[in-house]
Amino acid sequence: LQGWQPYRRWVDTRGGKSQPFLVDEKLRLIDPQERERKYSLADGLTHVRNVVRTAGSSVRLTGLSGVGKTRFAQALFEASAAPNPLAAELAVYTDTAQSPNPPPLAVLDELLASGRHAILIVDNCASQLHSQLTARCKGSSSVSLLTIEYDIREDLPNETNVFRLEPGSDELIESVIGQQFP
Repeated sequence: LQGWQPYRRWVDTRGGKSQPFLVDEKLRLIDPQERERKYSLADGLTHVRNVVRTAGSSVRLTGLSGVGKTRFAQALFEASAAPNPLAAELAVYTDTAQSPNPPPLAVLDELLASGRHAILIVDNCASQLHSQLTARCKGSSSVSLLTIEYDIREDLPNETNVFRLEPGSDELIESVIGQQFP
């Protein structure tokens, strides 16, 4: 499978070393279903994990480039980021910018046909592809969907939990830079 990966580091880090997930207390994850409430990263991980655990669920993580969407998705599977991680062996990840072969729709069809429990993660996922994946995933008893995109429009796709990740605090940005360039 070209361009497809089980759980591992999806986020490139300087020197290829695993880096801990850094959090700050800034409230930066927004659930449009609860507009008056924002989540810290740690609480947001717990909240999104609970949604993704439900087979047939569709989650979309949006935000500006560079705010940490892919790293947040990776942290959903890490016990060191927050308690009760998702099972890493369920993760099936691709980045559409890498032209995966087979394409995400074909992989989803295979997962559904096999009845394999999985969480399909599609990074840089256009809204049309997200809608197609959601329609096929809906009602599944084995597969959940998580798509990642910079799309921060206010419209909410049907049957999708859309979360928006906002930029981190100055302190968090300094910590990330220090982590990557000690």
